Amino acid sequence: DGAIKAENIINPLRNTRTCPANGVLNVSVCTMGSPTAISFPHFLYADNNYLQSVDGLTPRPVDHSFYMDFEDHLGVPLNVAARLQVNIVVEKNQNLDFSRNFSDKPLYFPQFWFSTTAAVGDDMIQQLNFLTIHINNRQKYKAVEMNSTHFST
Repeated sequence: DGAIKAENIINPLRNTRTCPANGVLNVSVCTMGSPTAISFPHFLYADNNYLQSVDGLTPRPVDHSFYMDFEDHLGVPLNVAARLQVNIVVEKNQNLDFSRNFSDKPLYFPQFWFSTTAAVGDDMIQQLNFLTIHINNRQKYKAVEMNSTHFST
C-alpha cells in the first residue's frame, strides 16, 4: 500500500522509505544503495500506476512473463524463459530542473529489460522419456515383487 512503516526503514539517515506498490521489488539494498528496482518487463502484472507513469509500454504475457516448464515425474526443467526489467527510482529534487514537475511519489523509470530462454533439445527429450518409462516400469515390478514376497512368507 506504499505506507511508511518504521520497521521497513532502510536508510536511517533519511528516515524515510516508500514501499513500492505491487509488481515492483526494491533492490537498492542489494545494489549498494543505488535507487534500483526490478519488475517484469513493461510492468507486466504490476500496479497500473507504473504503466500510466511511463509512455510506450505495452505489457504482453506471451512476451514478458517468466516461466519454467518441468517434466512431471523427474522435475527436470524443460523450457525456461527468464525475463526481468531493471528500473531506476527517480525522486523529485528541487535542485534538479528536470524533476521539479514530478509528483511527490517516486518515478520507476525502466532502464532495460532482458530475456533469456532455454529449452531441452529433442535428443534429451528422448532420453528423458526413456528414463521416465524405465523408472515407472521398475517401480511397477518392484511393487509386484514386494507383494509376491509378502504372500510367499
